Formats: sequence, structure tokens, C-alpha cells
Amino acid sequence: MAKFENKTERVLAFGEKFSIPGAEPIELTDAEIKIYSVDALVEAKRLSKIIEEVVVDKIDVDNMTVVQLKEYATTNGIDIGDATKKEDILAVIKTAEATK
Repeated sequence: MAKFENKTERVLAFGEKFSIPGAEPIELTDAEIKIYSVDALVEAKRLSKIIEEVVVDKIDVDNMTVVQLKEYATTNGIDIGDATKKEDILAVIKTAEATK
């Protein structure tokens, strides 16, 4: 569990939780941190992590749904092109991450 402060000019949605710029930090569970690619948002300085002692496990893209994979790709700046099948999207994501 960790708290995050929205550093953007937009409202960010994490499932049923919303982070409003300038509002109180929101608290996210470890599962939410994984699902919504929170580390990528922190790295891009869109969110500021308030509690630093939380360690987030590596995101397991293999167990994500197609919708989650598409969101993950978008959040991480990965262009999936015309890929629509889970296997194809996974291949694009893994190739992009291997070249980072």
C-alpha cells in the first residue's frame, strides 16, 4: 500500500478511485499499483510517491487481460499497432521492453 499525489493537470482514474490534481494523495493497494502501471506514472512524474518504503513487484503482463495489456502499453508509451489478440499484444510489449 502506498500514497500517491497527482502531478498532472488531469484527473487520473484507478478503477473506482480518482486522483484529482491538487487534492489529497490517494492510497493504492499493491494490486492496484501493478494493474494500473503506477511505477510508469511515477517515473514519468505524473504521480509523486508519498510513501517510499513500498516495494512493488515486477508487473506480470502474462496474466493481464487484453484490456489491461492495452492500457499498460499506452501508459508505457508502447505502440501496439494493429495487434488485437492477447498473444500479439504480449509479443509487442515484450519486444519493446527488451529493447529499453
